[in-house]
Amino acid sequence: MAVTKQQVRVYMLKRELGHTQITAAAKADFSERPGRRIEQGETSPSLPKPCHWRTRADPFEGVWEPELRVLLEANPGLQAITLLEGLQDRYPGCYPDKLLRTLQRRVKHWRAVHGKEKEVMFRQVHPPGLLGLSDFTQLKGMAITLQGEVLSHRLYHFRLVYSGWSYVKVVLGGESFTALAEGLQRALQRLGGCPPTSIAPTASQRPSRTSPPMSGKTSSSGIRRFVSIRGCTPVVTIPGSPMRMGGLSRRMGI
Repeated sequence: MAVTKQQVRVYMLKRELGHTQITAAAKADFSERPGRRIEQGETSPSLPKPCHWRTRADPFEGVWEPELRVLLEANPGLQAITLLEGLQDRYPGCYPDKLLRTLQRRVKHWRAVHGKEKEVMFRQVHPPGLLGLSDFTQLKGMAITLQGEVLSHRLYHFRLVYSGWSYVKVVLGGESFTALAEGLQRALQRLGGCPPTSIAPTASQRPSRTSPPMSGKTSSSGIRRFVSIRGCTPVVTIPGSPMRMGGLSRRMGI
């Protein structure tokens, strides 16, 4: 006879209270031999086997394929409560409210197998002092004027990912290799060192109307050389990849 979890608990409790193996096994309703095996770690309580078959009749067997599945394929956003209310209108008295949870599980399983694929995202962990980010940005909803005239400018922004330490420099003109190199140089001077890895956009990532940037190939190689000679591992984002720059912008709070 298989030993259950409850019997093991009773046996171990009696043993902790000082009873002998024979007495503890008798209290747990099994022989002395299973008791010795339990204490030697040679046996474990039996677990119920998983059930892979339906234990009761499917209440939606007659309407799932011809009606409910067709509705879900036409409109995957339909909720189980909406489907159940539709069945109650078409078949009065056949589908009570207590079947809602069953239908919700059925719809959830259908979406997991046949529904729209979900975007996979991997959580990033950044150790202290390892990664620095560079980017250009503009102040949104704010205008700076000098003697009544709007100042056309951008901001170079450097930020350490873990601590949030930042350096910002005003750039008069467009996004160029010169502006990026000067901003990064001053940021590292203020920081007093260079993080092991530095991510920067290519100067052609977002073209400027006032100052045409260098070509992507030229600016990318120039940025890599500029960062490398300062002891950092350069990572230059790919032009035209908004997902990568969008992630940097959210991390930098711009």
